[in-house]
Amino acid sequence: LLQAIPTGRILTSMTRDDKRLATMPSVHPCRDGMQWEWDGVHFEILHPPGNAAAKRHDNDLSCVLRISAGERHILLTGDIEKASEARLLHLHPDKLPAELLVAPHHGSRSSSGPAFVAAVSPRYVVFTSGYRNRFHHPHPEVVRRYLEQGSQILRSERDGALTIDLTPAGIMLDAYRHSHRRYWTHTPEN
Repeated sequence: LLQAIPTGRILTSMTRDDKRLATMPSVHPCRDGMQWEWDGVHFEILHPPGNAAAKRHDNDLSCVLRISAGERHILLTGDIEKASEARLLHLHPDKLPAELLVAPHHGSRSSSGPAFVAAVSPRYVVFTSGYRNRFHHPHPEVVRRYLEQGSQILRSERDGALTIDLTPAGIMLDAYRHSHRRYWTHTPEN
């Protein structure tokens, strides 16, 4: 990825001595409270806390990023689980509502608790999971929770790459497999 995408700075909750970071340029810890603006878009880290002690495989220390254009918000949650969701509900309840949410931990049963889903109340929820993945993400119970609260479900293994255009006027989505359908997937017109 780093070879394909020019990268000036990496924010991570991984410790600097992690071997996977050894050759990466400009690595910095992500911490609750970090904020910056870029082209009129506001970015804010909501998690992990500044005193977090990272372990090699700690999903609950994933960086949580809120992206805002005017009153429109996207929430990227990484692999957080219910303990981190509870922390966010306690410390940042006003910053959780979002039009689009990338579901925590790919929609595993260890995430997307009812209180978190209700607080975010996303118009769209994206499940990033591979086709026939060994973990069976997203879990049907989690998908149902989002459907019951009114979210439109987007799934990477079904919808393909998603292009998301966030502006103060709203969110525009393009699911590649829908906009670039093959002739054999079209429904005949009557």
